Amino acid sequence: MKKKPKPLFGESSGRSITAEDVAIFSRQMATMMSSGVPLVQSFEIVGRGHENPKMQELILGIKGDVEAGNHLADALAKYPLYFDTLYVYLIFGGIGGGGYLLIQAKKRIKPFRHFIERISLKAPVFGDILVKATIARFSRTLATMFAAGVPLVEAMDSVARAAGNIVYAEGIYKMRGGVATDTQLQAAMREANLFPNMVVQMVAIGEESGSIDHMLGKVADFYEEEVDNAIDAMSSLMEPPIWQSWV
Repeated sequence: MKKKPKPLFGESSGRSITAEDVAIFSRQMATMMSSGVPLVQSFEIVGRGHENPKMQELILGIKGDVEAGNHLADALAKYPLYFDTLYVYLIFGGIGGGGYLLIQAKKRIKPFRHFIERISLKAPVFGDILVKATIARFSRTLATMFAAGVPLVEAMDSVARAAGNIVYAEGIYKMRGGVATDTQLQAAMREANLFPNMVVQMVAIGEESGSIDHMLGKVADFYEEEVDNAIDAMSSLMEPPIWQSWV
């Protein structure tokens, strides 16, 4: 059954660490690292910006171990309830030679990638999912960095590198230029013409109330849920009807 998107407004309560907390932490760390943010600083940004106090304490504990000279694998191994052997293996497996080769291949096909990523946003069904996923990534990354006290212009630079799509990356760099000259973020977003009016209005409310990280977090929650629902709907459409199994 299709899940209802989480409301943009609402309060979160204190709770224990869940699998979803670990998944969000993993996505945010991947975003920080792919943006070129150093490992320790990435832990600081993600930890300080996490809504769950218990998860925040866990992340900052790992950061402290890494700062003290421990390997990341050893730091994670102290918390086997949340980071099992497979989790650590997948992290370090992705940093090896295969990852380097992938980076080199991307460099060689950059012009082709530029073309493909432009037209992919206009593709039926998939294009809409890509747009929503990109907006969710933009909102989540910017909210996390802003909550951690990273200056907006500096944060926009990292967000552009982590956009995942060349169209949005170029647009965010242009927005960064506007913000650097004292243009409000909402105005820069409106001029970029890449974000729905609802998102721009949410950012405007955040700027006026001094809670831009909170509003961006709500936008990210909403669009992440929209993407999940769209993928679930597509998956169910691709499943063969039950009656076919009777034939």
